[in-house]
Formats: sequence, C-alpha cells, structure tokens
Amino acid sequence: STGESLGVMSVMSRVAVENVNSAETILSIFAARASAELERRRSERALHESEIRNRAILNALPDTIFVLDRQGVIQDFYAKDPGLMNLTPESIRGSTLDAALTPEFAGLILQSSTSLETDDAAVVEYSQQVSGQWRYYETRTVHFGDDRFLSIVRDVTSRRRAESDLKESQRFAQRIADTTPSVLFVYDLIERRNVYANER
Repeated sequence: STGESLGVMSVMSRVAVENVNSAETILSIFAARASAELERRRSERALHESEIRNRAILNALPDTIFVLDRQGVIQDFYAKDPGLMNLTPESIRGSTLDAALTPEFAGLILQSSTSLETDDAAVVEYSQQVSGQWRYYETRTVHFGDDRFLSIVRDVTSRRRAESDLKESQRFAQRIADTTPSVLFVYDLIERRNVYANER
C-alpha cells in the first residue's frame, strides 16, 4: 500500500509459459493479495506487541488512569487498586467521574481540564477519607484526542506525610535552637562563613 517492496513472488512451471501476459496478470493479482495479507499480519503483530507493551507499562504504574469525554463520562480506565473508588471495576466504564470519585473532586478535575490549552496539563490536588484515614491525591489531566481527556490520579499521601514530618522536625529543631541559652552557630568550612546562628 505504501509502494515499497515486501518481498519477491515468482512462478515456476514444468513447461514453457506460452501466454506470458496472462501469467503476469495472474501473478500481479496474487501479489496484491499476498501483500495485503502480509501487511495485515504485520499490523496485527505490531498491534499485539503494542498492547503487550502498554499493558506492561500500566501494570508497573501505581496510579489510577481515566480516559474521559468532555461531560466526564469514563470511556476507559486502569486502576492498580480499584477498591479506592466508589464503584466496582465492572461498573466504572460508562459511569461519570463524580460517581467514581466524589462530585466535588470530579468537578475540580473537569473544570480545570476544560480550560486547558492543547499542550498543557491541569493539576488538581485533593484529599479524602479512605477507611478512616486521610489520603492525599494529585490529578494531572491532558488532552487525549480532540474531545477526550487523560487523567492520571496519583496517591501522594506518603509524600505529603514526609513533608509534614520534615516541617515538624524543622520547627522542633528551631524551637530548641531558639530556647538554648548558649550561642549556636553553623560554620561552613568550604565557604568560610556562618550559614546559621541562633538569636543569642
């Protein structure tokens, strides 16, 4: 179909071919059929390999992925842990995003995605209680075709907790430094200057 050669087809006969034009016509018909079949098999093999690669990538991701239309209807999805959503895995396709998550968070995601420029990503952060514990999520949404969106929901709870623990540790260290009666300073030997000193 692209005009490039896929291989060589030949005809062998035990006797001399008397009607060469007829043989060439039959050969060109069979060549067209054979090339169509070869292209179909190659396309099927490439599609199969692409599906295997995409499935492997999805299985390696810890995220939840939605393909949405502009009305927020879920066209397709992948979830490492579907139990974190409000719906069963069987009922997610064809339902709306607000049924899978919550109306509040789905509204934030859809509102930010409808105002997207073509090459931009809309980022929405939200939190919700799951099994009695607060979980934090970050959603990135990009255009996926003309009138669809791809939303990737990532659980960032561990990162948020680590940031909170770090801030608390820094506040604690600062309180110790502020209340100690001695002078406390940190001197950088390479730059040969003080980089920290307490109020004393």
